[in-house]
Amino acid sequence: MRYAIEDVVTALKSAREAKALSQRTSARAGVPQSISKIESGKVDLQLSSLIQLARPLDLEVKLLPKKALPAVDSVVRSTTPQATSKEAASALNKRRQAEIVTETLRTALPNDTQLHRASTVLRELSH
Repeated sequence: MRYAIEDVVTALKSAREAKALSQRTSARAGVPQSISKIESGKVDLQLSSLIQLARPLDLEVKLLPKKALPAVDSVVRSTTPQATSKEAASALNKRRQAEIVTETLRTALPNDTQLHRASTVLRELSH
């Protein structure tokens, strides 16, 4: 991936993950599936594609003077919620526990469609 677009790609990926969208499910939210190629640096990001990707993720593309960049970065950092590593670890642990419980229940009730759906959703979250 070229350095020039690395920050943009990182911001897109972070916004997608913050909305709890996998690359696959992001297409349902209006984000083209080609996002996987963009995030991995396999395709060059065109401005029209960037705008198309940014809007469903509640991002906006804007040019600004270089002098304003530190102030904008500061505002973005202060308005972006950051999960602590303890909170993130706790959430991952709870997701793993939910997967175990769901799979145990699916063994006992193999024809339950709601358990099947829950299991699918949990697997998607892990990716």
